[in-house]
Amino acid sequence: MPRQEKHPSDSELLRSTPGQPPEPRILAGFGSPVTVNYKQVAYRILKYALRDFESARIEFSEPQPRYISISTESGTVKVGGFVVTMAINQKNEFGAYTGYEFTSILFRNNDPIAYKPNGGDWIWAQ
Repeated sequence: MPRQEKHPSDSELLRSTPGQPPEPRILAGFGSPVTVNYKQVAYRILKYALRDFESARIEFSEPQPRYISISTESGTVKVGGFVVTMAINQKNEFGAYTGYEFTSILFRNNDPIAYKPNGGDWIWAQ
């Protein structure tokens, strides 16, 4: 079972000087390279996110070091990590494949910490 990392609160992610607006904090570096079986971790996440997981066709990219931006109530946070992008072709309610859509997961120190659904914004993984 992967170690659950506590996601920082907005106040931890932003720093401010009295009288000045808060500045986004950058979580520097990418963390350690991905050594866990990232496909297995992604399958566990996608099992609950897809309509028909058993028939889904999933293609994976190799983990790539990247910075992403996540919006919070207090501003934007830049987070470094390793992004795995998946091309997913799943069936609709009529049983026909719908075409590939792209979803990504950000790993930091081997933990999935953020998720980007097809066409959506990055969100913290739960």
